[in-house]
Amino acid sequence: RLRGDDGQIDLTEDQVRQVDVQHEESAWSGALIGMAAGAGGGAVIGAAIGCDSAEICVGVLAGYGALIGLAAGGITDALIKGRKPVYVEGTQMAALPLQIVPVISKRHKGVLATITF
Repeated sequence: RLRGDDGQIDLTEDQVRQVDVQHEESAWSGALIGMAAGAGGGAVIGAAIGCDSAEICVGVLAGYGALIGLAAGGITDALIKGRKPVYVEGTQMAALPLQIVPVISKRHKGVLATITF
């Protein structure tokens, strides 16, 4: 069921070929989400490192993570403009354009980031 300015249209599943979403939000939402995710990731990494002063490590890495996330989220949101297909008949759509995963082990600590276009 589609609703628009001219009313409502009912469609069956086999009548739908493509569904697009129009992005009209500011870069600030992505920046704020990125800042929160970066701060959380930085805090987790800081806690996992185990420095002499754990509070300082957690705080400093959370701050750096927040700054990196702020920049990455703002830039990513600014680049996403116009219409984006969320469904195309007969194709499999990618889940997310940006994936950030913390990597923590005894020997390695960091973040793995993947950006798909």
